[in-house]
Amino acid sequence: VGAPAGYGVRDEKTMDLAAYPIWTGTGFQTVEGKVHMASSATPEDKTFSRLEVQRSLDEAVKALGGVQIANSEAPNPAIDELPQTLRSDMNLGLMIIYGNPISAYVIRRPDKTIW
Repeated sequence: VGAPAGYGVRDEKTMDLAAYPIWTGTGFQTVEGKVHMASSATPEDKTFSRLEVQRSLDEAVKALGGVQIANSEAPNPAIDELPQTLRSDMNLGLMIIYGNPISAYVIRRPDKTIW
């Protein structure tokens, strides 16, 4: 399972041993570990579809055993409490955090939990 046909990845970024806030539906929980972020590249002959990309990502995470724990909009005051650098990083990926629902998944493995 991958990106929808024609879409690509650009501005890929990995942060090793980062502490990163994950929206849980009721608040942000900080998790530590490797964080992967990327923005999408839209084919020249196609209009970007956030819904198409989100559905594809959701299916990919579910195929890996992910269970959705949140799909809701974070209130602006909760977002505003995050450091500016994190808000900027979050907006560089697919997760435009202001005014949009945030999906969060967890994958539980015997040796660790992956958010």
